[in-house]
Amino acid sequence: METVETILLDSTEKDSSHFLEALRSFLSSPSIVDAPVEEVKEKSEEEKRADAIRERINRERLEAQKETQKRKTINVKEMQQREKLLNTYGFDIVEADEDGNLIYREKKEEKDPMDGVNENALRVKLIEKKKREDMKAQHDMEVRRNKELEAKRKADQEKKKTVRKERRGRGDRGM
Repeated sequence: METVETILLDSTEKDSSHFLEALRSFLSSPSIVDAPVEEVKEKSEEEKRADAIRERINRERLEAQKETQKRKTINVKEMQQREKLLNTYGFDIVEADEDGNLIYREKKEEKDPMDGVNENALRVKLIEKKKREDMKAQHDMEVRRNKELEAKRKADQEKKKTVRKERRGRGDRGM
């Protein structure tokens, strides 16, 4: 404090004694001097709590990562085998619990295999298929009828030819 007094007295020509007394009283008050120390202690306690919380969060995060790594060790082939077995024995995977274990439930019996299928589209397809079949049958009948008519026409032509030949032959004999 004496050093501050000498510096102030040497640097200023005015009376600074009043200022120095106020400075002494300010520095001598116990609440002001102890306040920064208490703030530092409070901050350090808060920092300790924050550090403890961070460490706990980091530990929990590491444990969670280990758990997920344990669950992810199943490869694709094992997963396919597992699904195949579940489908074979009629189980359905519903959900997973907190530990990652799957909960299995029996599959419900299917009432109608056509449930959820667009019946209108199926009906239209069936109608079109029936029309095609009817048209094909009609075409086949027409082709058969045409063949029969052609065969009949050819037979009639042959008959006419033979009748003409016979007439020619008769006319020659009678003379």
